[in-house]
Amino acid sequence: EVSRSKMSRHASPIPLAMAFCLATLAARVSGTVTLAARSNSLQSTRPLAAQRLSPLQNIRTLVAQRQSRRARRAVEAAVDDLVSSTQQRRALPSFMKPSDDGYWRLLWSSQTADVNPFDVPSSVLGGECYQRICAGRIENIVRWPRAAVELVGSASVRMERGSNRLRRFVTITDLEVRRKGAHPIRLYELRSVVDSRQKDQGFLDDIFNDGQLRISRADNGFTYIYERASSCSAGSK
Repeated sequence: EVSRSKMSRHASPIPLAMAFCLATLAARVSGTVTLAARSNSLQSTRPLAAQRLSPLQNIRTLVAQRQSRRARRAVEAAVDDLVSSTQQRRALPSFMKPSDDGYWRLLWSSQTADVNPFDVPSSVLGGECYQRICAGRIENIVRWPRAAVELVGSASVRMERGSNRLRRFVTITDLEVRRKGAHPIRLYELRSVVDSRQKDQGFLDDIFNDGQLRISRADNGFTYIYERASSCSAGSK
């Protein structure tokens, strides 16, 4: 009996050690599973912009954010990535479709990217902005539907196609305020009074255009992102 108690005392550390090892292993396995679950949870709740999106999807996600310098830098980087990726795939014919006549709605521009943190980049002075291309002319139209007022800038356009871009030489011809039932108020002559640095001529390069999304870059470095619109209540005279 004494020998049995001695044997039990000597044998007890072995199962204890085994139990300890098994407990440690179980804890590690459990911890690994928990970390994996947390990682999957974080991945599923991560903002879309941080997930792996195509360059085009990334741009559409970023331009919907409110105006800020950080968002502006993100959009500009995404545009560079998109243009670079399409050029590397030699997809020039597919992403450089001509800008057909019709309406394009402004989604984002360098000028509206970070001036008002309470607004989105598609807003121009609180209004909706459209671009109408028709027969060698462009109208940039800012609409305030509630006030039934439009600010319309008109320009003539000359096209020049290059190897990797479509360049539009633009000459501004008019700027006026239009309101239904009233005579237009011309503001073109006031431009030099407001800002003497304003110039009447420049160019826009279409650096991406798949028929639904168009990205243009001006000679001053500003970037403009438009999407195809079926129509806009504004029109040309």
